[in-house]
Amino acid sequence: MVPIGLIASARQWRDGGRTIGYPHTHVAEGLRAAGYEPLVVCDGRLPLWDRNVSAAVLWNGGHGRWGEYARTLRRQGCPVLVMEHGWFDRRRHVQMDWDGFNARASWAPDLMSGVWEQIRPRLSSAERFETAFGRYAHPVCHRNSGYVLVLLQVPGDYQLQGEIITTPGPLVRAVEAACPKGIEIRVRAHPLHDWQCGTQGRSRMIGGTLEQAVAGARFCVTVNSSSANEAMAWGCPVLALGAAVYTVCGLVPQVDPSDLPWAMEKYIDGGLARGELSVEYLHRLAHRQWSFDEIARGDVLGEMMEGLSKHAPL
Repeated sequence: MVPIGLIASARQWRDGGRTIGYPHTHVAEGLRAAGYEPLVVCDGRLPLWDRNVSAAVLWNGGHGRWGEYARTLRRQGCPVLVMEHGWFDRRRHVQMDWDGFNARASWAPDLMSGVWEQIRPRLSSAERFETAFGRYAHPVCHRNSGYVLVLLQVPGDYQLQGEIITTPGPLVRAVEAACPKGIEIRVRAHPLHDWQCGTQGRSRMIGGTLEQAVAGARFCVTVNSSSANEAMAWGCPVLALGAAVYTVCGLVPQVDPSDLPWAMEKYIDGGLARGELSVEYLHRLAHRQWSFDEIARGDVLGEMMEGLSKHAPL
C-alpha cells in the first residue's frame, strides 16, 4: 500500500469532526478505503515519519507550524494536500486542494469557466448547495435602500496575507471615507474577534445573526471574508478589496482601496455586481466541499490521489 502521511495534533485527532470540525479521523478512514496506508503522526519536529511518504495531508498549510510543515515538505518534493473548513455548514464540511484553500486553490480561477473540474458529483449542484446551506440561493440583485455592511475578519487570518488592508480599523475607515454622505454604515465583527468601532466615525456596530445583518444591507464590503458567500446566497451584492474565490473566478470585482469611492458609487447605482451568475457560482462552490461521511468513504480521496499522480507519480 502507498503510504500517505497525515499530520494531526492531539486536539484535531480527538475532535473527530464532532465539535470544532476537524476531519482527520475521517481522512484516515477514507485513505484506507481508497487503498492507501495512512501514517498518522502528531505534530513535532521534521522528519515526522520513520519512512518516506508519497504525499502528506494537513490542516490549513499557511499558519504557524502548519505552514512550516507544508513549505518544508514541498521543498523536499513531497506533495501536500491542504484541508480547511468548507463554505456552507462549515464545521461539517471540508475543502481540500494540493495548492491551498479558498483563493489559493488550484481550481479557483476556473470555477466559472465552461469546463470545470468537479470530484464525484453524485448530487446535482443545486442539491449539494441546498443540502449544506439549508435553503435555495437567491440571485444577487441591486438593493436601492439600506446601510452599507462591513464584514470584518480576524486579524492575522491567513486569507489576509499579502492584502493591502489586513486589520479591521483601516477597512472601516476606508469605507467611511469612501461612502457617499447620507448612507449609513454598519459593521459586523467576526465572531472570534470582538472588535468595536470608536465613537468618532460614521460607522456603528451591528449585532444579531449574519443573516439579520445582511437583510438590512444595501451591499456588503469586505476584504475577502468567506461570509460574503452567505451574503450572496441571501441575494446581497458584495464588494471585495482582496483575493477570494469569488474575485479570482471573476464573479465579484476586486477593487483597489484607492478606487473604493468610485466602486461604492457604482454599487449604489446598481452596477458592477454580476447577479445573473451568483446562483451558478454558489452551486459550483458547493461541489468543492465534502461532508465528513463523504471523505470517510474514500472515493473523494482516491480521486485526489489519482489526480496528483498525473503530475507527481506516487
